[in-house]
Amino acid sequence: MSRLKSFRLAACAALWFVGSPLAANALPITLDFVGVIKGYSDFTSSNSYGVGTTFSGYVTYDVDNAEGTSFQESNPGNFSSFASSQSGCVQYVNGECISNRGAGTPVVTDYLFNWVGGTVTPWEYSLTFQDGSSRVNLFDVPPAPITGEGWQVERNQFQIDVNGDIANHITQTTVGQRLFGLQAYSNDDAFLTGAIDDFAQGFDTELLFSGGRISVDVIDYVSVEDCVGRDNCTTIYSPDSYRLRGEFTSARFSVAPIPEPSTLLLFGTGMVVMILYVWRRERLQPS
Repeated sequence: MSRLKSFRLAACAALWFVGSPLAANALPITLDFVGVIKGYSDFTSSNSYGVGTTFSGYVTYDVDNAEGTSFQESNPGNFSSFASSQSGCVQYVNGECISNRGAGTPVVTDYLFNWVGGTVTPWEYSLTFQDGSSRVNLFDVPPAPITGEGWQVERNQFQIDVNGDIANHITQTTVGQRLFGLQAYSNDDAFLTGAIDDFAQGFDTELLFSGGRISVDVIDYVSVEDCVGRDNCTTIYSPDSYRLRGEFTSARFSVAPIPEPSTLLLFGTGMVVMILYVWRRERLQPS
């Protein structure tokens, strides 16, 4: 392909982009954080590894990926709204998937949690295990018994694999889970920055650290249960199985900037001029 043809194709592609509408929440939102480990539970021992040490990381979410939204009232005046997505197979029995959650795209697209025990990131997206994620807003309307507002994100990847003689309960069950959950709360009704159904919104970080709380839960484990009867089972966890809880000391939102309409128009106009110039120069060249 000639350079001129390649240039024309690239220019046309750029013009198509300029003319295409942008979704209202098309860009992902990232929350960067730093905090301190407050609790640790080792599934194979009773130590308190890492408590008091710092952690850092980020979580990125894109609410356009949500398969659906829901709204509920837990107590009179206490409301929750959810934007969520699920995918993959929850449970296999002798190699056959018996509980499939579809092929949704995660709302929580990425996270990184770096602590003294290592770095935790999501398992690579796959339909071979359940992958559920959500963004949640919590509101109250007086006289609600619980006052304040909350903001949550979670990604929970999980799988159960059962093999053996199911009828006689002679089985081996392998369970794996990796969960990242973040919860922010404040008793100030100005904590959230938007309406209850605005899942792209963040929260007021100043209010968070002057009367609120933000914490993170991380679960990462694999267990194997061997059964030789209904009530005769033993479970062994992998050595690196744990659950920890941390509290944030700082948090900051960031969103990739969306080009102004005037900037896009200027770019598109410039591309048109360049295309016309190249076309005219080619026409004027002797054949």
